[in-house]
Amino acid sequence: NVTIENNLVVNNKDDADSPAQTFSWGKSALTPIGLNEADNVRIFNNTVWDNDSATIIAEGVTNAVVKNNIFQRFQVANNSTATSDYNLSPSFETTSGGVMIKGGHDLNGSPTFAYSNNGSDLNSANWNYRLASNSLGIDTGTNTSGVSGYSVPAFDKEGKNRVDISAVLNGSAGFYDIGAY
Repeated sequence: NVTIENNLVVNNKDDADSPAQTFSWGKSALTPIGLNEADNVRIFNNTVWDNDSATIIAEGVTNAVVKNNIFQRFQVANNSTATSDYNLSPSFETTSGGVMIKGGHDLNGSPTFAYSNNGSDLNSANWNYRLASNSLGIDTGTNTSGVSGYSVPAFDKEGKNRVDISAVLNGSAGFYDIGAY
């Protein structure tokens, strides 16, 4: 069993000047989150952005549930299976026999982080990957894991409640914010 939750995984670059900040089991050190030969994997409320490669579920991973995450690229590969729902990414991919069971709540698009000027102008120098008030990640997550015995984290990486940003009136009361913050 593997649970990965409330992490900020950024700036994994193929560059000697970039600090490696990675969670990787059996994959290249530049894979932001990489899993091999694991069962009952839970990946909840992470922000994985500004990396050189995709977050990957690979090589015989079974029963993976992936919810409330922000991924720059998310990939299921090599005969692995993952259930994905309530995630935000510009790129959801399957390769080499990978199976992604997508729920109806995954969002294709780019998040708007607090450091962004317009949603696409990424300037990670500030290292602020909190959601901007107009982010697609606000109130678009779920508070249920869909897996018996597991729950999505009620608090973010800073210990703040995930439900609603009070200044944002978006008609989605009760939904969780997605990502690490």
